Amino acid sequence: MEQEEISPFLLHFPDKLIYMYGMPKYQLTQWLETHTFHSQDFSNLQSLAVLKQKRGLKISLCLPALNEEATIRRIITILKSILYDNTGLLDEIVVIDSSSSDRTRDIAQELGAKVYIHKDIMPSLGSYSGKGEALFKSLFVLEGDLIVWIDTDIRNIDPRFVYGLIGPILRNENILFTKGFYMRPLQAGQEFMPVGGGRVTELLARPLINAFYPELAGFIQPLAGEYAGFKRVFEQIPFPTGYGIEIGMLISLLKLIGIDAMAQVDLETRIHRNQRLAELSRMAFGILQTFMRRLQEDKKLDLRDSPSTEYFQSLFSAGASRVDKVVLEEHERPAVASLKKEEQNHPQHTARVSADQGDFDIVVGIPSFNNADTIPHVLEAVTVGVREYFPSSRCVIINSDGGSTDGTSDIVKTFTGKYPNVVYTTHPLFPVHKLSIPYTGIPGKGSAVKLVLEKAQEYGAKACVLVDADLRSISPEWIENLLGPILYNQYDFVAPYYSRYKYDGTITNMIIYPLTTALYGRSLRQPIGGDFCISRNLFKTYLEKPVWDTDIARFGIDIWLSTLALAEGYKVCQSYLGTKIHKAKDPAVDLVDMFMQVVGTTFMLMETYRSTWSESGEITSVSLYGFVYEAVPEPIAVDVDRMQRRFTDELSAIESILRSIVSEGTFQDTMKLADTKEFPNDLWARIVYEFAYAFHVKKMDRNSILKVLVPLYLGKVASFIYKTLYSSAQQAEESVEGIVKSFLEQKPFLKGMWE
Repeated sequence: MEQEEISPFLLHFPDKLIYMYGMPKYQLTQWLETHTFHSQDFSNLQSLAVLKQKRGLKISLCLPALNEEATIRRIITILKSILYDNTGLLDEIVVIDSSSSDRTRDIAQELGAKVYIHKDIMPSLGSYSGKGEALFKSLFVLEGDLIVWIDTDIRNIDPRFVYGLIGPILRNENILFTKGFYMRPLQAGQEFMPVGGGRVTELLARPLINAFYPELAGFIQPLAGEYAGFKRVFEQIPFPTGYGIEIGMLISLLKLIGIDAMAQVDLETRIHRNQRLAELSRMAFGILQTFMRRLQEDKKLDLRDSPSTEYFQSLFSAGASRVDKVVLEEHERPAVASLKKEEQNHPQHTARVSADQGDFDIVVGIPSFNNADTIPHVLEAVTVGVREYFPSSRCVIINSDGGSTDGTSDIVKTFTGKYPNVVYTTHPLFPVHKLSIPYTGIPGKGSAVKLVLEKAQEYGAKACVLVDADLRSISPEWIENLLGPILYNQYDFVAPYYSRYKYDGTITNMIIYPLTTALYGRSLRQPIGGDFCISRNLFKTYLEKPVWDTDIARFGIDIWLSTLALAEGYKVCQSYLGTKIHKAKDPAVDLVDMFMQVVGTTFMLMETYRSTWSESGEITSVSLYGFVYEAVPEPIAVDVDRMQRRFTDELSAIESILRSIVSEGTFQDTMKLADTKEFPNDLWARIVYEFAYAFHVKKMDRNSILKVLVPLYLGKVASFIYKTLYSSAQQAEESVEGIVKSFLEQKPFLKGMWE
């Protein structure tokens, strides 16, 4: 498969899927090729200054320092002259001093840098020692949108240490974080050995990364002290206060923005003060503490006891041995964004506001119909998600209800899990027009979605989230994962990616996923998942489309949202949400009406976007955002024998109608299936394509065409279940991919019919 342009936050589907717990594992070599740069690629400073101005960014250079009078003068002089005075690439140079006892602060102030002592910043939070603490405190005083952190013990400072780090971010909006790497010569007397630096990296950090976070194994120097990124991103992650800051930051960013939003830059050579082995040993102990904390948080490690913070170091010197004991405890600061919630407790923010007062940054829509048993949990999860992950954003939660009789709307109106920046409102919907294809589900969901999108446009929202009201598995992290790609990296459409039981979502697996992938050349795994996030640009487009009074919007809204985003070239990604627990359905009993609704809409959209799917060729993967973890979905009961019997019984009943819909060869091959439990993928693809063509040319009433397809769908599902009855989730997923492959191979057959 052809790989799409680099996308942020995200773990891509690789060219060859390597499954871990049924999920694709990121290919390291591809990241190295596309996300490793050289600083000299960005040496045109005027070009970078133009890009900075075009994107409307301010850039802060931050220099954490402790007793660096030997190097601080040269660092500030060179960087200020070239990057601040001459080109305006930097908007401020700030020194965060950790109570130096030498002239570090005086020198910095003489040269015109802003100087802060980190213990004096936000004194109400207290103070720890360590570089991580200095960086954490710097987030409260730095004014830039983009932050560059550079160590101040560098002896061969050069502007490339700064422009090399910001260059990839300015040129590629998909990159949110860069880290430097370089040759680190080890000084022996007056000579420098070309290798020998980075000892803690090779002996501790790299083995641990490969064992537990292999996505990060491509970073050549994961503990390097020079890096850059967006302030709004750094504000979302915790900060270890000491030696663990570099490794802790990498792991946190991996989970927040994903490996594709991270890059590394060759800064050539870095000469600095090399530390003695005993100092490196203590450094390694601090790094290990942070690493173990991350492993426990991510449920990769379960410790009975907390790791010791006492460090005993046995030393031998001058013919005598001794044991030094120190307490080395890596503290951790919470995300700055979570602390900024204190601002909301200021009296000017505590007054309740109505949905008619002012703009909102985020709109969350919850279409519902008789969901009184689940909507309190959905409301709570959404509220906590907004509060925890987007504390400075104003949010309105809109319940668009389709005429519930169980008190769903009353629950929303009286919901008490509120906080000042979230407004709850409900908008009733009135009777739905009679549909030409029977509708099952939320009455008027298309109207509900339209109402939410109209409110989002009215409020000037940056993004609109849509979540179903029957969810039992929604968590606050869903809100972060759905909103993140749009708010942080300008994606337009975020679709869900769930871990689902192998027989859940059979309409998606058997027909919608294979068909949309083959048609539009994008492998969107859950195009009818129901939980989406939409950008301001895209919901404006949706509202302009003349479909809201048609069958497409009334009963096929989910597939319409996904298809338009794919077919019209919007920036699309997927977000891993874990398991989806809701009212699952037995395909043999519950899914017939839904099948007709969704497949009918998909066939209609083939007419709308014929020119698009006629020209698409190779499949391009759709990026996956979020931290992918092992999840075991709930099994659902399916009556496969009943499905098979219905297929066999109805095949003879539809014989004459089927013959008028499909070609003679397809008809004969289909009738032979009555005596077997096999249903070849290529035959299924031909059947679907011929039914789509019959729907297009209206060989008969469209409802009748869809009804004839239903027993064939049940036969295909039954065949899939028989084939995968004892298969693992990974093996079942591979079987679904086999169906996708057949749809792609048979696409010329479809194009030939339509032409």
